Amino acid sequence: MRPERGGEIAKNATIQILDMYTYLHVHYWKKGEFLILDNWLVLHGRGDGGDQAISRCLERRAYGAV
Repeated sequence: MRPERGGEIAKNATIQILDMYTYLHVHYWKKGEFLILDNWLVLHGRGDGGDQAISRCLERRAYGAV
């Protein structure tokens, strides 16, 4: 299956636009460093309003060698 005429141009334009809003960051971990994520906001993409969610529970977890 081939894209319709101009499909390659549209694909390249889309990639170019997305590249303007993304960046690569490489982090080299050191022993004892932590990464803290807000599960509500980062993993589920929810915005404001989480503090009104009665079922929301903040838990502390550690994985790996600390």
